[in-house]
Amino acid sequence: MVLVLQLYFLTNGEHFAIKEGARMKTTIALLSLGLVSTAFCLDEYMPMVKGKTEVDVGALYVTPEVGDAATSVPLQVKYGLMAGLDLELGTTYATASGASGLSQPQVAAKYEIGDNGIAVFVNVALPFATGDLSNGYKGLGIAPGLVYGKNYGKIQAVGLASYQLNMKDADDLESDNALTVYLKPGYMVSDKLAVYAGVVYWSAGSANSTTVQPGITYTISDMVALEANVPYVVSTTGAKSWGILASLYFTL
Repeated sequence: MVLVLQLYFLTNGEHFAIKEGARMKTTIALLSLGLVSTAFCLDEYMPMVKGKTEVDVGALYVTPEVGDAATSVPLQVKYGLMAGLDLELGTTYATASGASGLSQPQVAAKYEIGDNGIAVFVNVALPFATGDLSNGYKGLGIAPGLVYGKNYGKIQAVGLASYQLNMKDADDLESDNALTVYLKPGYMVSDKLAVYAGVVYWSAGSANSTTVQPGITYTISDMVALEANVPYVVSTTGAKSWGILASLYFTL
């Protein structure tokens, strides 16, 4: 989820500055639209089992109210270091209007506390990006937070909250600290299929947004799972958008 915070900084012009003028500013905004709601790192799921590796890959198509559509491919690798603790690495490749780039890499450690469905984490956004995304704000970001995930019969209660502290980058640019709250209640239709209604609230300085993303999860096998949702920005101080996201999770 923390990746979404970084990308909204790019979407809302008041939170970043770039040297190449209005054309590049527009390019970065389009790229960031293709990255909204694609964050794997840090995600809202409990830590991996010790010794297990998960590789996640997704594809998102986003169309804004104004301007060209954007596409992105989020990538993540998770590894269970010990009982209740895992390490998560992620980034996203985005393209729009002929521009492209990799977002700031994310590194997170997540630890489950007991068996009550609560885990705490620290996520770090590394201070660099590639391609056209390297022209915007790219300072170090540190986000502590917690996730909750527990089933009550067929009802799934899932949520995430984090607060990201952003440092000045190499060009002495700075961005507001950001709060994200993600609620994801779901219902298990069967032991393999679940539906959910996600709501994401994000706020940084004078900017904020609310995104709804109804979706499904489907367990194909012990090694492969599928998730798909339709993120729609219903309220924002920036540009509204909607998209379609599909992700595959491979457990090794």
